Amino acid sequence: MINLHALLYAAGVAGVTLASRVWVRFRQDRRARRDAQKPLFDAVLLEVALTPREGDDPDILVEMRQTLTHLNRRSFAKEFWGLGDQLASYYERLPEGSQPTMRRAVLRLIEQPDRWLQRIGATTAARLNMAEAAPALRRTLAALGTAAPGTADARFRDEIAAAISQIAAGSAAAACDGG
Repeated sequence: MINLHALLYAAGVAGVTLASRVWVRFRQDRRARRDAQKPLFDAVLLEVALTPREGDDPDILVEMRQTLTHLNRRSFAKEFWGLGDQLASYYERLPEGSQPTMRRAVLRLIEQPDRWLQRIGATTAARLNMAEAAPALRRTLAALGTAAPGTADARFRDEIAAAISQIAAGSAAAACDGG
């Protein structure tokens, strides 16, 4: 004969265990979705950097702002790593008269006090071989100070240093070709 009381007790324990696991998974998923929607950088910094100034082509800045605003979520962090290459290919398709606007916008991204924007600016400047970006990158590198190996600060420092050396190598190559 089956002990009905023990069966109900076991079913209750199993039900509570299952319900608690479902509840924990629901909370974790909800927290992960909320974290994925958090911005990578402050949108105000983007507005400051990409506000049209005298001599700028506003259409270029709007295009850059829309792209960066769309990707300004933690869920798109992986796409940010290749954004410098995308902006450089966009630069190559621009007409001759609009290219200075983008070069100035990249410089303004480097000068922002946000590492995501500085990184995008540094990789784009390196890809475009922007010699005018080297002083701003050196100031950024000097402001970083020293960092323990293997940390995010050290990786960011290495990326800025790599961008500076790529710009220097490109400038040296251009000087050799021109002279």
